[in-house]
Amino acid sequence: MSSTGLDWKVALAKRGGTSFSAGKPKGSVHVETTERGRETISVPARVAKLLDAKQKAGELEPESRAELMYEVKRVSLASAKRRLAELVDKRDYASHEAARKLRLDGYGSQVTSEAVAWAEDAGLIDNGRFADVFIRTKLAAGWGQRRIERELGERGISCEDVEGWPYEYLDPDDELSRAIEVAGRKRVTGANQTQKMARFLVGRGFSASVAFDAARRVLEDEE
Repeated sequence: MSSTGLDWKVALAKRGGTSFSAGKPKGSVHVETTERGRETISVPARVAKLLDAKQKAGELEPESRAELMYEVKRVSLASAKRRLAELVDKRDYASHEAARKLRLDGYGSQVTSEAVAWAEDAGLIDNGRFADVFIRTKLAAGWGQRRIERELGERGISCEDVEGWPYEYLDPDDELSRAIEVAGRKRVTGANQTQKMARFLVGRGFSASVAFDAARRVLEDEE
């Protein structure tokens, strides 16, 4: 035990090693104090590397457990911000989706919340922008209203919070035309072709009534 009553060391993530349900390698900080004894704190792999480098360079010399925990959080938050910047550099993310990525990497809930809030304030993450691009892209791909709403919900965005949804994106009177267009790209064979085509359209997010109507029209035209 050092004269400060604090000993600590970093264990880097082992290749092929896993912890938590995410299955990603994690590092750890082993701490020993006179008051609390021995502790092991799990940290993301990249945080462990940063802490290890700072300790070896003499840049991190805490004199108490509280000071060490403060530094661990500070380094973790800086690392989480960089991770988010890397993620959004590749594609846009919704806040819920970005937070899930950080948690899978092993960042704690407080660090994750603060990092995502920082990204939102900086304009790196914008749920409204994400939803707008997502909706327009999926409409172009032939998705129906229900599937878009469901998929956005899985990303933590309620369509009730999307400005202009659905009327600025969809013409309710045009849903059948869109379903017919999507069905025209699909080929079904064998028995029960109408049911097969309708199931396909329902899976794309169209209502059952529209799906069956579109399936019947397309198959009649093919005949």
